Amino acid sequence: MKREQISIASTYFYPDQMAAANRLYALACVLSEEYDVHVYTATENPEEGRRAAAEKNVDFKVHYVEKKTFSISNFFVRFFREIGLSKRVFEAFESTRRCSKGQRPVLMVSAPSIFLIPYFARKSKAHFLVADVRDLMWEYLLQGGVIHKLSGALFKKMVLRALRKFHLITVTNESEYRYFQKYFPEKPLLLVSNGIERERFEKIKKKMSVHSSEECTVSYIGNVGIPQNLESLLHIAQQLRDVKFVIAGGGSDLGRLIALAEKMNLENVEFTGYVKWERVLEIYASSDILYAKLDPSYIYAVPSKLYEYLSTGAPVVYEGAGAAAELLRQFNQVFIVENGDSKGLLKAVNQAREVKGLSQANREMVQKNYLRDDIFREFAQKLAEYRNRKL
Repeated sequence: MKREQISIASTYFYPDQMAAANRLYALACVLSEEYDVHVYTATENPEEGRRAAAEKNVDFKVHYVEKKTFSISNFFVRFFREIGLSKRVFEAFESTRRCSKGQRPVLMVSAPSIFLIPYFARKSKAHFLVADVRDLMWEYLLQGGVIHKLSGALFKKMVLRALRKFHLITVTNESEYRYFQKYFPEKPLLLVSNGIERERFEKIKKKMSVHSSEECTVSYIGNVGIPQNLESLLHIAQQLRDVKFVIAGGGSDLGRLIALAEKMNLENVEFTGYVKWERVLEIYASSDILYAKLDPSYIYAVPSKLYEYLSTGAPVVYEGAGAAAELLRQFNQVFIVENGDSKGLLKAVNQAREVKGLSQANREMVQKNYLRDDIFREFAQKLAEYRNRKL
């Protein structure tokens, strides 16, 4: 029997290693259990992307367009490249749709690309449109300088207007849900929480053990960029010379932080750069405390890495507020500090050092509520319900 088709459009997908790409890959895997899934996306090397997808032996089709490398720190370059990229992803969708002699009955357009949702809203003729919003980028821009504020106001108006044409909006946390409920009180909204794949959860759980060593290791694992602004962690390392600090990951702010650590003569700080998953597991296993941070502008964001952190059972120190702090307050052995509170951060790290053992309660809560496999299967069922109502 021929399966119903679902198309997913995004500028990030496997083999890209960004959190948004990993999440959509897991979603496509689950949806392909019931649907004929087609993914339209971009990568720097489409041929290599096709080979990587083929090696995974997945039960869905990925259509790649070329994505040229550009500096995300240059606002205007990113602005025009994002427009062009959204256009090429849409054209790939349109081309395949025409060749298949029929519309895709369901089209899911996934942010964080600012222009993808407005572009598909204006152009697409898909029967049932789903906006998968996982990043309110325009709100972050509104916290910046004059040019960023003006751009943020324009993008906000553009995206909110485009979302009127979508039949369903999905979000990843309660803060985003409340945000869109304010603007679309009568439109169907669905909270599809982020989380961690069951396979990763089990591997982390198996790898972790209580350390007998007296040495304490504090680790940060993730993107090293402007939103994280990890300079505050270096100042804590300067005060706690008997503690080892590991910063694992790459990003636009890595070079500056390395130079600053050298200037501060921080021999207790290790920068690993980008690391593969196998090495991430080793870092988790050797860590006593896990640290995360987001700039105050990113109050609606919940880093995917937090679900991995919580799966370890190790104490978590979080510097920030908003949706991420709201999530973390559900768990044990979590220490939340306001941005810029250096004394509070030092106190939190020292309190976390006093914690003995791993939190089984945290692991159980992740397993019960935040496994992506279960979340996405439930979403697939609800998607069918919403679509049938539309029909």
